Amino acid sequence: MNTALATQPQAPGDPWARCIALYLQSIQERSESTYKGYVAVLKAFFTMFGGTPDLRTREDVERFLHEPTRRGPPAAGTRNWRLSVLSSLYTFASQYTYSGADGKPVRLFNGLAPTVGIKLNKVARPRRVLTDAELERLFAQIPRNTRQGLRDLSLFTVFLLTGRRLNEIRGLCYGDIEWGIISEPDGSSREGWTYKWIGEKGLHGEEKVSELPVLAKVLIDEWLEASGRLPLQSDDPVWVGIERPGMPLDPFKPLSAGAILQAIRKYARAAGIDKPISVHWLRHASAKSRYQADHDVIKIMKALGHSNLASTYRYLENFLGNSDQGARELAHTFNFLLK
Repeated sequence: MNTALATQPQAPGDPWARCIALYLQSIQERSESTYKGYVAVLKAFFTMFGGTPDLRTREDVERFLHEPTRRGPPAAGTRNWRLSVLSSLYTFASQYTYSGADGKPVRLFNGLAPTVGIKLNKVARPRRVLTDAELERLFAQIPRNTRQGLRDLSLFTVFLLTGRRLNEIRGLCYGDIEWGIISEPDGSSREGWTYKWIGEKGLHGEEKVSELPVLAKVLIDEWLEASGRLPLQSDDPVWVGIERPGMPLDPFKPLSAGAILQAIRKYARAAGIDKPISVHWLRHASAKSRYQADHDVIKIMKALGHSNLASTYRYLENFLGNSDQGARELAHTFNFLLK
């Protein structure tokens, strides 16, 4: 099978080519970064083995999972990622049908997937935790008297207050921010600032509308005023690059993910934070603060845009550590144990 099969149907008459093209199309609807990751894994798999996927064996998959990367043997997380992509493909293929020679539907893949029975490796999750002091130092490094500083302050404040993922905020447009109706859990409603965002992962591209904190709106307004870009059209991105001599600015191109990562790490270094920080750490900081303020896990799940409680629990587990306050309190409750 040609490696190009991983990105487009090279042979219109090949049902596997059509299946994989449709499969990748469904992945692309989640997010562009996820799509690129899936394409990379499938290209590597098809490069290693010829023929259609239904010819692959458990031995082939095991060999692929342990194929070294440029840096050496694959880490457990890399093996898990490869296995997840392949398992997902075979699941999709087992539900894919096409018209046979007699015009009746034919199931593309009827066999036992070669990924069945292979268990995911246990991966130690790094604790993406910033202390309150580190968070304060980080934001203290962002200048309030420059255009770039005002841009970054508004952007990182939105990430921290909303708990959104990188691509759920990065492409926010001016028209996505509106004065609208905000519904409360008790059924009441009020007016306030809202913003539209497209969910990733569990939300699969769903458009959502959430409350935009007043502080975030004030900082966005300050940045836009300082940027000299006003008035803006509804489809103009809120955050863009800063024009420099000899480097023309594309006013319709949102600030890149790389530029955002570079900026937050610059401030982290200046704050003396020796951690591999990214914008996602602000999402974890938001979850942490929400949990400390209100232990309602359902509210936190909804705020973070998780599709299930298991994902929210992993976030909470990330910063709760191994302390057991309950056990300490019980020691005082059962004081008869000391007698």
